[in-house]
Amino acid sequence: MGYIPKRMAALTVAALAFGVAVAVLKGGGAGVRDSIGNMSAPWLLLPYFAGTLSRGWKRGALTGAVTCLAAVTGFYVAESVVLDLGDHPWLTDLALTLGAGRYYFAAALVCGPLFGAIGGARTRWRHVVTAAVVGLALIGEPLVLFAWLGGQGMAPSDSGMIIRYAPLWIGEMVLGLLLSVGILTGALQGAARPLTVPFRRR
Repeated sequence: MGYIPKRMAALTVAALAFGVAVAVLKGGGAGVRDSIGNMSAPWLLLPYFAGTLSRGWKRGALTGAVTCLAAVTGFYVAESVVLDLGDHPWLTDLALTLGAGRYYFAAALVCGPLFGAIGGARTRWRHVVTAAVVGLALIGEPLVLFAWLGGQGMAPSDSGMIIRYAPLWIGEMVLGLLLSVGILTGALQGAARPLTVPFRRR
C-alpha cells in the first residue's frame, strides 16, 4: 500500500519541478522563450503519461489531476519570482500570479483527470492510444492556433508571432508526427518479433 503514495509523491514533486522549469524557461519578457513557455501540448501530455503509471482509469484520473495541479502551482509560484511585478512584498506577487492563473487551475481540473484517465485506462491498444494522444497534442496545437487566428479574421501572415516563430510551430508539428510514427513503428516491430524458446539440454 505504501508504494502508491510514494509513487504519487514522486510524480507530484516531478510535476512541481516541471512547472518551475517552464516558468524559468519562459522568463519575464517577450520572444521565442515566451512562446515556448506558453505551449499547451506539454501540459496535456504530462497528466497522460502520469496516468499511464496508474492501474485503471480511476487512479489515472486522480494521478492526472494531482500532477497537473502541482505543475500549474509550481509554474505560478515560480512566476512570482521570475516576473517583475513591481515593488511589492513577495506574498503580494504570489497572490497576483496565482490570481492571474485561476483559469488555468480550472482548466487543470478538467484536462488533468481527463488525460490521466485516458492514460490509466487498461487497453491492449496502448501504443495506438499513446501515438494518438502525442500526435493530437503536438500536431493539433498549431492547427488550433491557426484556426483561432482565422476566427479572429486574421490570416497567419497578419500575426507577428506566427511570422517570427513559424519554425517553432512547424517544428512542433513535425515532432508530433515523428513521435507518433516512432511509437507505432516500435509497437509493430515488437509485435512482429518471434518469440524464442530457450534451448534446454536433456
